[in-house]
Amino acid sequence: MPVHVEIRDGVAVLTLNDGAHNRFNGAFLHAFNALLDEFDPGDRARAIVITNEGRYFAEGMDVDWVMTKREEEIEAFFLDLFRFLHRMFLYPLPVVAAMTGHAVASGLAFALCADYRVMEQQSAACIFPEIDLRIEPPPGCLRMVTYTIGSRTAEMAFLQGTPYRGDDALRAGLVDEIALRDDVLQRAVTVAVQLVGKPPAVYRAIKQSLRAEAARDMLEDDERFIRESGITEMFRSCDLECLKSL
Repeated sequence: MPVHVEIRDGVAVLTLNDGAHNRFNGAFLHAFNALLDEFDPGDRARAIVITNEGRYFAEGMDVDWVMTKREEEIEAFFLDLFRFLHRMFLYPLPVVAAMTGHAVASGLAFALCADYRVMEQQSAACIFPEIDLRIEPPPGCLRMVTYTIGSRTAEMAFLQGTPYRGDDALRAGLVDEIALRDDVLQRAVTVAVQLVGKPPAVYRAIKQSLRAEAARDMLEDDERFIRESGITEMFRSCDLECLKSL
């Protein structure tokens, strides 16, 4: 199971523990979607906190795993991944990310789907490295990122492909708070408990109304992009060397 579950003060703490990198593959999506199904009614917990073990909060797509698949399987996985991100972006319960490691590419998009993000202040980094990987990001995902951090910050993050750490990540709006590593999870749980105190139906309605337009573009444009862009070939030729400096 690539995710460990613990309930604290009415908050479900979901710890990503699928090795050091927490990469997205079929097993991860299946396990995490099952947990979202479980917690969506709000009976067992009324908010979720997502955190990690190891150096990475989430490194993004498991390219080695993806490249073992046939063409049609790869396309199906890409569709599943971006539907998953769309689901996270509109998830009805409060979602807080407790990032004690790096968030990279679609792993950073995953973090940006959360309602609030707390990151370890010294070594953890946020990065969209797609430009150096020679990968064109799906346009719908770009719209979600732009909604979350603003157009100029999104432009700088994607065109430069440089890591944001600590205060730089905070100023850019990639995270909402930075903390010492040992304090990140507790701060995230504290925020989640505060959000649990809000009227759940109203919280859900406001969140989904604010995000509706970006979410609609995210789903429609990404599905079209994945089917028409030749994205599989982009990943076959990408060079992950630039991530070794993190």
